[in-house]
Amino acid sequence: MIFDDTKTDIDQIKELLSYGGYRVLSVEYLNTSPIPEAGVDLEVLVGEKVTLDGSASFDPDGDELHYQWAQTAGTPVE
Repeated sequence: MIFDDTKTDIDQIKELLSYGGYRVLSVEYLNTSPIPEAGVDLEVLVGEKVTLDGSASFDPDGDELHYQWAQTAGTPVE
């Protein structure tokens, strides 16, 4: 049986199951992947500085986010 704990408190679930004669042996939380949001694609002139900003990214589970940037195409840049 799977419950969505984003809609129901886990203690309420345990209590409801206990009334039906069920015992809760373990609770497993499923992790949802973060939603990346790096903004619009940019084209800049050679030598122009660009600031990368992922601050609009979020994690549906509320987990802390850590950022790491990697170039995946184009002429290599520093």
